[in-house]
Amino acid sequence: TVKITSPTNSNGVVGKVRSTETVRPGVIAVSMGFGHWEQSSRPHMIDGKATGFDRRRGKGLNTNRVQRLDPVLKDVCLQDKVGGSCSYSQTRVRITKVNN
Repeated sequence: TVKITSPTNSNGVVGKVRSTETVRPGVIAVSMGFGHWEQSSRPHMIDGKATGFDRRRGKGLNTNRVQRLDPVLKDVCLQDKVGGSCSYSQTRVRITKVNN
């Protein structure tokens, strides 16, 4: 289990890792299909009633919260100028082992 932090999020995110020789040294790869903080992973109130949820959907590692923030907009990550999506390759992170 590790904690991944960045200059724009010192609180970071925590998740399990697997070390492999298929990723270049100094680079991390994260499957973006796991680790949500929405998508029914927590309850919400709609018209005074709590919605259904499944906490398992919120498990996993999601690196969106440690993405480097745009220095002008301040509340969104840097974006790819061509496609408009998150610029996933522009964030330097620190990985520290979490003692369980």
